[in-house]
Amino acid sequence: MKKIINYIKTNKVIVILALVLLFFIYKDYNTYRPKPFPLGQYDIEQSYEAPNMKAYAPESGMGGVEALPNTPAYVNDASGGNVSKPRKTSTNYNMSVLVDKVTEFAQGLNNEVIKLGGFVVNSNVSLPKDTGGSGYMTIRIPLDQVDNLKNYIKDNSLRITSISTNSQDITDQYEDNEAKLATLNKTKAIFEDMMSKAKTIDEILRVQREILNTQAQIDRITGQQKYLAEISETTLVTIDFSTEELELPYNPQSMYSPKAIYHQAIRSLMETLNSILGFVIWVGVYAVIWVPVLLIIWVGSKMWKKRNNKKVAKPESSDSVKE
Repeated sequence: MKKIINYIKTNKVIVILALVLLFFIYKDYNTYRPKPFPLGQYDIEQSYEAPNMKAYAPESGMGGVEALPNTPAYVNDASGGNVSKPRKTSTNYNMSVLVDKVTEFAQGLNNEVIKLGGFVVNSNVSLPKDTGGSGYMTIRIPLDQVDNLKNYIKDNSLRITSISTNSQDITDQYEDNEAKLATLNKTKAIFEDMMSKAKTIDEILRVQREILNTQAQIDRITGQQKYLAEISETTLVTIDFSTEELELPYNPQSMYSPKAIYHQAIRSLMETLNSILGFVIWVGVYAVIWVPVLLIIWVGSKMWKKRNNKKVAKPESSDSVKE
């Protein structure tokens, strides 16, 4: 220990540089190591730009066109009243399931999803040596088949430990898109009428450009409408399953049982060892940078010390000669 302390005192620059390099390596390691992918989240980006028909109207006397009114988001019935449309929602389910055998449960669940008219979005099964295994499966099924899916999972597992639901109302977004589509279709019809009346090549090109731009917006919003209609008629279900309660994303009922504490400690130890091993690998990879730097600094410090020792030795030798 004394040798280490003395080395640090005599080589402060090298130690400081080594600590700085280790800090940046550890920072990069935490930045680039893989992180869990959040399931069941969908961000729908949309943009809408109303065409400027006045600016692109032909100059042959047809003139511009006034802005079209927005289409209302409700429907009038025969008596003149407003009939509200049914709400559209996007519903996600998250389930934690305790199972006896991970592989058999995953295979059976995959077959059942196909029977229910759904499909598997993604899945993963892990079978480590120290535990019975765990996994997850994200599926999309029709809304009216959710109860059948729950019954199947209940009948083919030890128990369902938790169920959570997350719903998002997408009615306003859907109706806004409908209004935009109505406006864009009317705009496209006006541009097509302009095209039939255009006389010069410049007029034809400008109107044609606006028609293509309007059609592109129509296609984009139509695709969004199809997606919104699909997620409102189906539901996304994420199922986490494992043979151990502590592998599931929830707190087990018997948290303080000796077996539960033992498995929790083992899992924590494995995670810590995995992090340490990953950091050691990063340090080894970055050795091509920090090893040459430290060698150069070490050699430079040795040469600097020798030069100082020679300068100190010369005055002493000259004084001894005079005596």
